[in-house]
Amino acid sequence: MHGEPEARRAWVALCVLSAATAAAQPDAIQARFDAPEPLRVGDRRAVVLVVEGVETELPVLVTTAEEGTAIEVVRGRLTRLDAEAPGAEPLRFPIPLVARAPGTSVLRAEVRTFACEGPTDDAPCDEVVRTATLTLTVARAAR
Repeated sequence: MHGEPEARRAWVALCVLSAATAAAQPDAIQARFDAPEPLRVGDRRAVVLVVEGVETELPVLVTTAEEGTAIEVVRGRLTRLDAEAPGAEPLRFPIPLVARAPGTSVLRAEVRTFACEGPTDDAPCDEVVRTATLTLTVARAAR
């Protein structure tokens, strides 16, 4: 029973190290769009970008762009404070857009944040960039 306290300390240290390592894994950070409702010309709607795996104290920058003329993104840059609940996991960013014309457009969102090797006050951090893509089809307005 002499080695029991040392074994317990080693187990606690391993658990803390595992938690810090898991938090530092850039692969844990993911970005994807929720499937939106169908769009018609003239609709003003928000498409939701979901970002998972970001530590709550780290900054997040989302930059959006569209390809094609069917949609127009109303707001091209968002930060953590623009999320529905900035301290939540996952983060949910409503991206406002307008359906301008019938056809197809591609919506892209680039997410920039950090993955750190432990508590973020003094731990080394690496920038992480993720991109989510969504193809949107806009139908003619209902008559």
